[in-house]
Amino acid sequence: MNGSTSRAGLLRKAPEIDSAVMRVGECVAKATVYRFTWWDNHARKEMVSPRFATLEAITRCNGKHIEDTRLVVDARAVDRNGFYSIPIG
Repeated sequence: MNGSTSRAGLLRKAPEIDSAVMRVGECVAKATVYRFTWWDNHARKEMVSPRFATLEAITRCNGKHIEDTRLVVDARAVDRNGFYSIPIG
């Protein structure tokens, strides 16, 4: 391929990325995040997290997603651990 990268190689989806939307030559990836519940051993009860996370991150926390809180966000706002940082301002 004489040093060039194929277009297909550049468009691979990352985990938990829903879709790509084309806007004026720009590719904007979206991710789905949810609030979730998790068991707090110290408090000995199920807690609702104030944070949003991908299903993969929620599974790693042994949590359960809350379907009604589903939010589709810019994938760049999701950190490498799968948690969504709500932009301020």
